[in-house]
Amino acid sequence: MRAGDEIKKIALARAKLMPENLNMAIGGSRLNKLAVIKHIEQEDEIGQTIMRLELEYLKDLVSGAIYQNE
Repeated sequence: MRAGDEIKKIALARAKLMPENLNMAIGGSRLNKLAVIKHIEQEDEIGQTIMRLELEYLKDLVSGAIYQNE
Protein backbone atom coordinates (compact mmCIF):
# COMPACT_ATOMS: atom_id res chain seq x y z
CA MET A 1 0.00 0.00 0.00
CA ARG A 2 1.33 3.44 -0.93
CA ALA A 3 1.77 6.21 1.64
CA GLY A 4 -0.85 8.20 -0.29
CA ASP A 5 -3.34 5.36 0.21
CA GLU A 6 -2.72 5.47 3.96
CA ILE A 7 -3.28 9.24 4.07
CA LYS A 8 -6.47 8.80 2.07
CA LYS A 9 -7.72 6.17 4.53
CA ILE A 10 -6.93 8.45 7.48
CA ALA A 11 -8.56 11.48 5.84
CA LEU A 12 -11.68 9.47 5.01
CA ALA A 13 -11.90 8.04 8.53
CA ARG A 14 -11.57 11.49 10.09
CA ALA A 15 -14.11 12.99 7.66
CA LYS A 16 -16.62 10.25 8.49
CA LEU A 17 -16.28 11.16 12.18
CA MET A 18 -17.12 14.83 11.53
CA PRO A 19 -20.50 16.07 12.80
CA GLU A 20 -23.22 16.08 10.14
CA ASN A 21 -23.66 19.86 10.42
CA LEU A 22 -19.97 20.75 10.01
CA ASN A 23 -19.01 22.88 7.01
CA MET A 24 -15.53 23.46 5.63
CA ALA A 25 -14.31 26.10 3.20
CA ILE A 26 -11.56 25.15 0.75
CA GLY A 27 -10.59 27.02 -2.39
CA GLY A 28 -13.61 29.29 -2.21
CA SER A 29 -16.00 26.34 -1.96
CA ARG A 30 -18.13 25.61 1.09
CA LEU A 31 -18.29 21.88 1.71
CA ASN A 32 -20.48 19.77 3.96
CA LYS A 33 -19.44 16.40 5.35
CA LEU A 34 -20.68 14.39 2.35
CA ALA A 35 -18.90 16.69 -0.10
CA VAL A 36 -15.64 16.38 1.85
CA ILE A 37 -15.90 12.58 1.73
CA LYS A 38 -16.73 12.64 -1.99
CA HIS A 39 -13.74 14.85 -2.84
CA ILE A 40 -11.38 12.65 -0.83
CA GLU A 41 -12.71 9.49 -2.50
CA GLN A 42 -12.35 11.04 -5.97
CA GLU A 43 -8.87 12.35 -5.16
CA ASP A 44 -9.65 15.51 -7.12
CA GLU A 45 -7.93 18.85 -6.45
CA ILE A 46 -10.01 19.60 -3.36
CA GLY A 47 -9.63 16.03 -2.10
CA GLN A 48 -5.87 16.24 -2.52
CA THR A 49 -5.84 19.52 -0.60
CA ILE A 50 -7.79 17.92 2.25
CA MET A 51 -5.39 14.96 2.32
CA ARG A 52 -2.38 17.31 2.30
CA LEU A 53 -3.88 19.24 5.24
CA GLU A 54 -4.42 15.97 7.12
CA LEU A 55 -0.78 15.01 6.56
CA GLU A 56 0.44 18.42 7.77
CA TYR A 57 -1.80 18.12 10.85
CA LEU A 58 -0.43 14.67 11.67
CA LYS A 59 3.17 15.85 11.24
CA ASP A 60 2.52 18.78 13.58
CA LEU A 61 0.82 16.49 16.07
CA VAL A 62 3.77 14.08 16.11
CA SER A 63 6.37 16.85 16.34
CA GLY A 64 4.52 18.55 19.18
CA ALA A 65 4.14 21.78 17.18
CA ILE A 66 0.41 21.82 17.91
CA TYR A 67 1.06 22.00 21.64
CA GLN A 68 3.77 24.67 21.57
CA ASN A 69 1.28 27.53 21.91
CA GLU A 70 -0.32 26.20 25.09
